[in-house]
Amino acid sequence: MFFKKLFNRDKKDNKKVETIVAEPMHNKTPPQLSVSAPIMAKKNPEKKQSEKKHEKLFSYNEESIYLDEFKHIKTTPKILKMLEDIMEPPKREVANGISVTITFDVSEKNFVKDSIRFSNMTHHQCEMPPFHTYYSKFADMKKEQKNWYFYWREQVLNGHYLPTDLSYIYVFVYELINYSFNQNAAFNLSMLYRLYEAYRGQHHIERFISLIGDMLYELGEYRLAEKWSPNIPSIPPLYKQLKEKHDDLSRISITYWKSYLFSFRESKFYTENKNKIYKTFKECLPLLEASHVKRDNKKLIDLYFEKREDMQQRWLFPGMVSIRGGNNFIQFKIDNIYPTPLLHQEVVAFFKLSENVTRLMNGEKRQLQVDENIFPPELKEEMITFLSRPKEKGRFKTVKTKSKEKQGGLIPPKPEDKPKVVIEFNDDRIRQLKAETDNLVDEVERRAQEHLENEEDTNTPTNEKQEEVGEKPSNEETKPDKEKDGLYKFFTTSGDDADEEQVENFLGELTDIEREFIQHFTDMEWTKAEATQFLKSKGQMLGVLLSSINEKAQESLEDNFLEEDGDTILIFEEFESVVNRIKER
Repeated sequence: MFFKKLFNRDKKDNKKVETIVAEPMHNKTPPQLSVSAPIMAKKNPEKKQSEKKHEKLFSYNEESIYLDEFKHIKTTPKILKMLEDIMEPPKREVANGISVTITFDVSEKNFVKDSIRFSNMTHHQCEMPPFHTYYSKFADMKKEQKNWYFYWREQVLNGHYLPTDLSYIYVFVYELINYSFNQNAAFNLSMLYRLYEAYRGQHHIERFISLIGDMLYELGEYRLAEKWSPNIPSIPPLYKQLKEKHDDLSRISITYWKSYLFSFRESKFYTENKNKIYKTFKECLPLLEASHVKRDNKKLIDLYFEKREDMQQRWLFPGMVSIRGGNNFIQFKIDNIYPTPLLHQEVVAFFKLSENVTRLMNGEKRQLQVDENIFPPELKEEMITFLSRPKEKGRFKTVKTKSKEKQGGLIPPKPEDKPKVVIEFNDDRIRQLKAETDNLVDEVERRAQEHLENEEDTNTPTNEKQEEVGEKPSNEETKPDKEKDGLYKFFTTSGDDADEEQVENFLGELTDIEREFIQHFTDMEWTKAEATQFLKSKGQMLGVLLSSINEKAQESLEDNFLEEDGDTILIFEEFESVVNRIKER
């Protein structure tokens, strides 16, 4: 008796429900599916009656959902065959008089079957239960969640986009991309875009646009697919910067260049003066490009990058609940941008050259070993001359001070003509004053040199980098001439004072929210999602705040302070000391 009961229980659990797939919907209503399950009805009548409550037909104007751009698109026979294969009953095999049925429980296929079975279900108005799950399917829903989904879906089809959890939206998206709710391609494409337009302000659903592209590629609408979701070539960030800022290369942040600094050992001088080296490197980039234009008639972007044609693959519907096979991709040709060997070689050499120039301008005689033959021999002197030019504090100058206008006054009378004053120069007196000035300058330089020599005697370095070359010069050799001494004073005093003043101006312009925003950065970066959430709690918009900070940085620091890079916000590395000061306050 025990084995008989056990056998009967297994037999009951193995009973199948056959489902008939409806024809494509052309009538404005989903297909009415007939379910032949007499055994299920007899064994579980309560469940059948519960489902009948939902099985009323609901109507919606399908053509009103179509977008003009998608009206002409028809579902391909391949997609229709894919649905037919899903709904075919399992094949039976007979061996030695025994009938064997083999089935595979695949969640994606079960979702499509559920979608077809529930395609004409609706529900009366009800409350939305929370629903948060990845790869959301009907099998993940409780009864109350299904009730809300059926009610919400009917409202959406009639143009009423009620607020709902993202997991509910994705269930409908999965029905659209699998053609299980409606087999009409024009409907599925249009409905997917309407979902995107309705809910993109509430949820992060930018992915829906790429899904539209995937559907168009699968349907063979390649030209339209390129418009909606183009296959973007691989372009290095530095290439974009060189293209966007070709008129002022010094505005390119050092962050973009440092990724190409291979085999570069940081010296003690670099650690202590890296911001000065960064400035030398950035400000002298136009000189480097000018030397190449003169010699090769090519700009840096043409020398440092090249275009190659590659064959690539695009996987369709990745990370989605989809019944497609494993090899669901398309192949295409695309022009990608790659760095040339010259980029790595020259950037490292020019960075070392920039450090050597910075050393000279700071009174440091020792130099890094670098193959300067890569560059024209006059480039180093041009860099020194360029950096020693008089510097302007701030990019903007006051041209005219606005004054209050007085109205109703009389026109003043014409002034009387006065005799012109003739200025005469006393050449002898000028020569005398020049001689006295030169003597005074010589005396100041002599005393300054004596002070420097005393400091060098007490602070003789004991450890030298292997990369640095040249012995420490004698007192006679270290005595700078007037030109180099002037460069030294200019670079170490006026430059630092100006930077300090610029930083203070920038910090003074920041609002409390902007300071708090910058303090959240870790290792000079922060994800856009976290930054957006933080600003949302403050009633601020991300784009507006980033623009505000960069405008203030342009005024004070003469460069952008931060930049969006994909899903991340980056603060440029040369402003690391500024960030540290903000965090310390």
